[in-house]
Amino acid sequence: MASRPIRNYEDLCLFLSILKEKHSLYGDFATVQFQWGLRFQTAQSLTVGDVRKCLRNGSVLLVENKTGKKRACGLNDKVKEIFLKYVSEDREDGEVVWARTIVRETYNLKLKEIGLMLGWDVAELSSHSLRKSFAYHLRTKFNVPVEKISEQMNHASVRTTLIYAGLAEDEKVAITQLGL
Repeated sequence: MASRPIRNYEDLCLFLSILKEKHSLYGDFATVQFQWGLRFQTAQSLTVGDVRKCLRNGSVLLVENKTGKKRACGLNDKVKEIFLKYVSEDREDGEVVWARTIVRETYNLKLKEIGLMLGWDVAELSSHSLRKSFAYHLRTKFNVPVEKISEQMNHASVRTTLIYAGLAEDEKVAITQLGL
């Protein structure tokens, strides 16, 4: 079944907070994944060297695992706080930040666990929901032009971004409600 974005921003923040409280590593991973709109595989493959560059320069250029396309990710306070916990001096630049301890199936189970605690229908909740939530909230909460979101997510077309983020579905609902 396809994943969907978490549309209510306050619910999303509560979800991430509870996940972090109950499962610290997964909560940190999910927060980075959401803050940067990363696919699971790209977030999982972040290296200590990537993080050090980001902390030093305020951003990092990542190569997405799925597409091979480059994408800039900027540092904000939430991501910085997380990264500082995982980059000690004794770690090598080539090491994966999360030490490959995050397995997609287990991660999705943790996400669903928190969703169920919040009384959500979790059938369409998965790691990809966080990437979709990134796009959805950039558009609906922060009014970022969909063209910019599409570019940031390395989508081939704006229409893909609209569908992907659930915005095309929102448009259909609005049109139906207006009776057009």
